[in-house]
Amino acid sequence: IEKLQEAGIYDQSLVVITADHGENFLEHGRFLHSQGLYDSMTQVPLLIKLPGGSFGGSRIAFPAAIVDLSPTILDIAHLPPLPVFQGKSLVPTFKEKRPVRQEIYIWEALRRPEWKYVKPRGELFDLRKDPGEQHNLIAAHPKIVERLDALLLRREKEAIDFRRKLQPDLPGDGAVLSPEERRQLQSLGYLSNTEDAKDP
Repeated sequence: IEKLQEAGIYDQSLVVITADHGENFLEHGRFLHSQGLYDSMTQVPLLIKLPGGSFGGSRIAFPAAIVDLSPTILDIAHLPPLPVFQGKSLVPTFKEKRPVRQEIYIWEALRRPEWKYVKPRGELFDLRKDPGEQHNLIAAHPKIVERLDALLLRREKEAIDFRRKLQPDLPGDGAVLSPEERRQLQSLGYLSNTEDAKDP
């Protein structure tokens, strides 16, 4: 930011600050980003300084996803989105104060304003009453789980179909990691020692 200011171009610059993932600091008994899809891992900062300081100081409470950043940047630059984008421009969120998505799809998990469903761990959280995701309600709400599971399967299929459309020569969903690939992923915390290898 100082370099942009020194160059005299800060005011007309677009600046985006974010992260690829959060970290656990013993929430849910976990440390760093080794396991789980809790908000402590999946929610990240997103700060956007628009050219000219438009909407400066606004705090937007609507959901957004990392895949929304590229279409947002091109939209701000008055350029069309690319066909490879899965996200949506967040410009309507700034201008019209409306969400561009109702849910966040994270591989094997779905987050809506009221519910967070994590399929592989069999977890359901009421985010309105339990934003810290401490009380698993999966046994108490089978109908909600059934509805969210169907929606999650639909989102997963859409993601796989989209990937195959862009790269039809990619290996199938049963791709196997080599021992060295597994070791590297485990050392980075992306795969536990007991977790089955999956095609990301």
